[in-house]
Amino acid sequence: MSHKIILDTDIGSDVDDALALLYALKSPEIDLRAVTTVYGPTNLRATIAKKIIGERNIPVYAGESTPLSGRKIWTTGREGEGLSLGNLPVRRDAVEFLVDEISSHPGEYDVVAIGPMTNIAKALKLKPDLAGKINHLYLMGGAVSYPYEMRFPTPYLTENPEHNIYCDVVSAKEVFASPVRKTIVPLDVTARTKISRAAFEHLKSKGEREKTVANLVDVWFDYRTKHFGRTVPFTCMHDPLTLSIVHAPELVKTQKHPVSIDDAGLLKLRGHEANLAVDIREAQFKDLFLKTIYS
Repeated sequence: MSHKIILDTDIGSDVDDALALLYALKSPEIDLRAVTTVYGPTNLRATIAKKIIGERNIPVYAGESTPLSGRKIWTTGREGEGLSLGNLPVRRDAVEFLVDEISSHPGEYDVVAIGPMTNIAKALKLKPDLAGKINHLYLMGGAVSYPYEMRFPTPYLTENPEHNIYCDVVSAKEVFASPVRKTIVPLDVTARTKISRAAFEHLKSKGEREKTVANLVDVWFDYRTKHFGRTVPFTCMHDPLTLSIVHAPELVKTQKHPVSIDDAGLLKLRGHEANLAVDIREAQFKDLFLKTIYS
């Protein structure tokens, strides 16, 4: 059984978005119907997504650039570096697409949101009954606690190390308060998906799509080395994990919890009920992920 997916992403900065898109394109369990981009240079992000998609007939829609929170946009400054993008066909009005497509096919789509939640919040506000027409919403965002060694200082946040929530708290609060059926995959779980740079090296010997993603892997690791002043040997597959549980829910343990976002962007165990990922089968996920992207 394949799952009809719309992927909402801030692809182009952290490479896990690009790796999630590659996973979606190669998994026989995922029927990727569209990609929408969000946050900052959404036209560039859409072009990067279209470059990875290649000849596949999957539309890409550029979405909301400015967070509802008004917080300053953060980028690496290296989005799309080393790629020959040209004039690839991307579309505009991601929010309008989400509203029209999901309304026309109620109950058919799972939406996987792996970036800031501006597109989703605006779509739900534009058409409130859309919440009942999304089959399931999968969100990568937030954290319950911060026990992991990834807590490096960054130039764009200090209080909360989870980017997707923190950069647009207003949108996150609205989406978390929505009655849409949702699963939340927080950093407590996704930070355990460390994969080394070397694990992606063989992508360079594959097809054009894989080589494009391999280029983005190198750009991301080089950026991290420069930013932190030392080599960081791994990166975390936050977004591929969130996408993979659409068809392989056994990869994580979930619990029903009331969950909300406070004004500081912190995830709180109160509010509206959601499925909250609380544990992961790390080895099983990594095996499935790497086999899929190399298939």
